[in-house]
Amino acid sequence: MIGTPRQLRRGDAGFTLLELVVAMGLLSGFLLMLVRLLTTGADLFDEGERGQELLDRSAAAVRTAQRALTDTCGPRLVGRPDGRTDARLLVQTIPTGTGEGAGRAQLLRSSENLDPALEDRLLRAAFEAEAAAEGLRDDEMERAVRERLAAWPRSGRGEVQLFPWPVGDDGVYFELRRRDLPADPMLYPAEEIPVLDVRDPEDMDVDFERLVLGSRVVARGLLHFELRFWSQRTRTWQLVGTEGPERVWDSARGGLMLGVTEGSDVFGLDFGPSSLDDPRDDVWPRWVRVIVTVDAGPQTPPASFLTQAITDADTTLQVTRPEDIPDPSDQPWLKVGAEWVRFQGVVGRTLTGVRRGQRGTKATPHAAGTSIRAGREAVLDVQLPHGRDGDD
Repeated sequence: MIGTPRQLRRGDAGFTLLELVVAMGLLSGFLLMLVRLLTTGADLFDEGERGQELLDRSAAAVRTAQRALTDTCGPRLVGRPDGRTDARLLVQTIPTGTGEGAGRAQLLRSSENLDPALEDRLLRAAFEAEAAAEGLRDDEMERAVRERLAAWPRSGRGEVQLFPWPVGDDGVYFELRRRDLPADPMLYPAEEIPVLDVRDPEDMDVDFERLVLGSRVVARGLLHFELRFWSQRTRTWQLVGTEGPERVWDSARGGLMLGVTEGSDVFGLDFGPSSLDDPRDDVWPRWVRVIVTVDAGPQTPPASFLTQAITDADTTLQVTRPEDIPDPSDQPWLKVGAEWVRFQGVVGRTLTGVRRGQRGTKATPHAAGTSIRAGREAVLDVQLPHGRDGDD
């Protein structure tokens, strides 16, 4: 007998169309959530990587400045034969360009302690330049250089120069550059003035082309570089009145800063020309604060842009992405183009309480679309072992 098919039980039936749609919806939602989690994790990882890179770069820049500062030296107990000191620290502000909006940056020049290897390299470079000027053949040149190196007394002293210099035409980024020179003025490049022999303001004129060409890059991609000097009158690191730190320095107190009207170029411990040749009243800072600001670089989109053009007198800024502007209580500094500003708050898309032309820059007009950058700041206080107070 032919059997009849068994009746299908409910549990043996396949999925209905509705059940399949629901299952696919749940699966799609799970996959979407997983993708978002992975994307968020990747973004956080990238932000962490960028943050660590900025931290490493800022730390490297302040360590570079620290090495240059700790290489500087104070006077020996026995001065030069003419009675003047055998060491000097000069810090001046110099223009960083020729345009209307060109700012100013600090140039540090100081006597330094040289290790034997560096002193030999500097002496060799000087002797090779001398031999080349004399028209010696290669074999004669090398022999002459070796003879002069063997006969030349080593002093362990030289001169260090440290300064930031703009990169590109927009003046947004800087390189930190360092230059070392031998101690003996006879071995300086032509028309170079040793730091010990700077005697009047005219000597402070800087040959920028020679300064830059003769230096080497020790840190890149800086938005800002600044030195502040703790003097015997300083009570706070903030730039406020006479109790704040000095931003220029002349250890000889020889009148180079007298007659200066710009606040940042006034040296509060200056005595005048009569002090130049008197080593007894020379003065060195006990502490130097190094301030460096870096960001992810010109290839990375800035924090925001101006949506409206501004004049040099505007104190509010309209921006594209206010959510990317840092809290002013944590980071009150922003770089608009090549101009540093300080701001107090963000209301909607408006930055309020903006103070223009900060950190050695000038307030200038900016077009809509100008970049706004907010970098990572690193601060390091460096103690100088040869700090010395002078008479008030």
